[in-house]
Amino acid sequence: MNESRFLKLAPAMWLSGLALLILALAACPATADTIGDWDFTQGQHGWTGNAMVANSKITALGWEFDSTGNDPWLNAPTVQTTGAYSIVFTVRMSSTANAVGRIYWGAGDQSEPQSTGIDLVADGEFHEFSAVLPPLDKSQSIRFDPATSAGHIVIQSITIETAAPIDPPPFEPPHHPEPGGESPLSISSGSLSLTHYRQCWGGWVVAVGGAEMAASQDADHLGFIQDGVSRFVPLRGAVLSVGRDGNALVEAASFTDDLGGSWTLTRRFTPAPCEGAIDVRMRVRCDQTRSVIHVPWMTLFPGLGAYGAHKTQGMLAGTEYLADEPSSSKADLTTADSNRLVPDPQKLTFPLMALSAGGKCLGLSWTLSDMIAAVHDSPDRVYGSAAHLWGLWAPAVGPMRRENDLFATVPFALAAGETLQADMTLLGAPGDSVVPAVRQYIALRGLPAVPQYGRGFDDAVELLAVGYTQSDLYDGNGKWRPVVVGDRYNPSVSADAVINCLWLANHATNPATAARLRDAFTSGTAQLLVADPVFNSGTGHIRWPIANLLLGRIPENLAGRLASGLNNLALFDTDGIRHYIPTPGGTDYGSTHYADHANGYSASALEIALESAVLTGDANLAAQAIAMLDKQTALYADTVPRGAQTWEMPLHTPDILASAKLVHCYTLGYQLTGRKDLLEQAKYWAWTGVPFVYLDRSTGGAIGDYATIAVLGSSNWIVPCWIGSPVQWCGIVYAAWIERLAPLDPTGPWSQLAHGITVSGLQQSFPFSDASRRGLLPDSFTIKSQTRNNPAINPGTVMAGMPGLYGQARLCDFHRAAVTHWMITAPSPIRVYYEGQYGVTFTTRGWGDHPYSVLIANARFKPRVILTGPPGTPRERMTVPDVDYRQEDGWLILNNLVRDRQIVVQ
Repeated sequence: MNESRFLKLAPAMWLSGLALLILALAACPATADTIGDWDFTQGQHGWTGNAMVANSKITALGWEFDSTGNDPWLNAPTVQTTGAYSIVFTVRMSSTANAVGRIYWGAGDQSEPQSTGIDLVADGEFHEFSAVLPPLDKSQSIRFDPATSAGHIVIQSITIETAAPIDPPPFEPPHHPEPGGESPLSISSGSLSLTHYRQCWGGWVVAVGGAEMAASQDADHLGFIQDGVSRFVPLRGAVLSVGRDGNALVEAASFTDDLGGSWTLTRRFTPAPCEGAIDVRMRVRCDQTRSVIHVPWMTLFPGLGAYGAHKTQGMLAGTEYLADEPSSSKADLTTADSNRLVPDPQKLTFPLMALSAGGKCLGLSWTLSDMIAAVHDSPDRVYGSAAHLWGLWAPAVGPMRRENDLFATVPFALAAGETLQADMTLLGAPGDSVVPAVRQYIALRGLPAVPQYGRGFDDAVELLAVGYTQSDLYDGNGKWRPVVVGDRYNPSVSADAVINCLWLANHATNPATAARLRDAFTSGTAQLLVADPVFNSGTGHIRWPIANLLLGRIPENLAGRLASGLNNLALFDTDGIRHYIPTPGGTDYGSTHYADHANGYSASALEIALESAVLTGDANLAAQAIAMLDKQTALYADTVPRGAQTWEMPLHTPDILASAKLVHCYTLGYQLTGRKDLLEQAKYWAWTGVPFVYLDRSTGGAIGDYATIAVLGSSNWIVPCWIGSPVQWCGIVYAAWIERLAPLDPTGPWSQLAHGITVSGLQQSFPFSDASRRGLLPDSFTIKSQTRNNPAINPGTVMAGMPGLYGQARLCDFHRAAVTHWMITAPSPIRVYYEGQYGVTFTTRGWGDHPYSVLIANARFKPRVILTGPPGTPRERMTVPDVDYRQEDGWLILNNLVRDRQIVVQ
């Protein structure tokens, strides 16, 4: 019976699925010559370990030892290689350390560029793992790092072999499909259409809104190895059949290889449930067993015969986010990591390629599998097509294919009569950016379920509470470090830490935890009164402007914010450009960018001015800030988010923090003006942040969904490379501002995205068992090994998303009264019951028994204010609040409010 072998591996099965696949390779002539073969049940054979390899001994199980530190390694005896072929390194081992393995090579010093990762399983059971190394010249030293943590390890055997020689076919420029003798067949979905000219396999084109966007081609080959010889069969000469099957269009091809194997290939094109999408299912079958090294599921050339090598934007989610510029460039990465032609699937946040040109957007998505590698070259430098290259080819990067290799080195077994299958989807919509494809992907695939942290809200409160009061972050006397990394940072006052401790104390169910938090709040407040009486200090990446609404000195703080807002506007020239100026004697992070400015760099200053305008209600500041925001629209609408982290990243670097800050700017602009065009810009920039969020992973592990990579570049331009490495604090800043956008754009995915990102932050935080870093957020997280990396960041960043995630009162809210144009700010949600020419009636939520204030800015006359309890309170219980009115500034401050209040301002 024929079975369809494939496809979607659940994340938890990914590594084990690959391991099982490797076992099937025994029937394949995958290697040519053995370079080294060591059975460690018989001795160490000249292998040695470093100081982290302890209690070493040879047993009937193999070479047993304990890893005692974070960098154990094993040095092989010198091996002799020919330099002609790739190398297959295979180890059989068990481990209770982590699953982070790496192999180094070199005739001299060994470093990261001369290394490759190897996917391991650290469950204490024996498994066999393989990795492919490049051809190595002459005498080589090889080093195997089996882990980066403590644990017990047993190495049973290691084999190093040359891979079977691969003689790849030539990459010939593709021919654009053209009409022939038979009438073409077409299908469509929304504005997306596909037309097959019925002349050859792959002889079809894709159009959006009637404009051709991409073409398939007739130059594909199918590759296999038999008797140690690689064979590539051109599909151009296959017998073709194209027809309809219901609402589907089907192309089929058949051929017989030179060993008598009969092959059949089919592609079925079907309109997807989502408008503007066409599903593609391809199947491959041979009646004889074959050791396969290449299956071209789809090779597509966007721009072929149309707009050519140009584009408006291009994207491969997680690795590339491009304007009209080449992929795999060194504008953000100067190391080998800049090569993103065939990336490791763990670097992809979700499976989507997209490109826009001529006001149209095209996308290609697929179902993740160990049989699909994504190939992305924009423009195409592989075939020389003078267009762009998108490929989905088998097998995936991993044990059979090295990252960025166009062909696999190790074959996989396709049994006689077995069917191999891949599922893909073409997407198309109008648009001047890749955002339409991202929106279609979410509409089609949805978002993963929001993970659960522990037992929920109580556990999350306890985690952040211990971070603030029982980690090395806190000095025990009202001061906190911004991060924990040895003794590098001294504790200092922190207004946001003080406020967060109060909020956590009000929600802690453990009396001892609540008492510690209240002590920290009291001590921290006392320290602030001495060192920061205006309450501007903070350690978190998101600082809600509420410290003064809970601690006082509001007018003094507003005066400082007004000055700060005007100072930040002064950073821009008359055209709205904030020019990047390198630090004298420092790295010039603008040298690789095509301009000396970028949208994220500008937004970092403009958001301060806009927030100051909202808080102060100053008409002059608001007018200048909105005018500057309009200039940003003129400069940067429909562009790539870039340049928000120029303290260590190039100005050119695509950046989720830039998305976050731009969402914040335009949301504030909408709140100040009510202008719909500013809200549309906020939505656009929110969508630009989605490709940085892991929404479909190729790797297992409990932590990973909604993890966020920060940038498509590297820290300080060299090391580390942040592609594929979540830096969650950047994502949580993005989450904070898209959650503010959610009620303004209820059809968007913003609440679920924000909640998922916050939960991932909780999951990634150091656990209770880590005495010095408990409750703190790691600077980065390694998904494959599920490891947390220093430094450890204060809990204030994760804290920002806690209320929304668990349905608690929002920490800060703004409201602009439509008629009076009063700007209301409160340290809780504002719910408006009435607003009109006679004023506004609204409610606020309290902070337990702690008094708080509400600020009404732009109040040009002193209104009458009445307080009641919650809605429905009898009129006889109305009271007049403690009011501080500053007519010159237009500030009406309602002081000493406690718990929920209804406020009438007339």
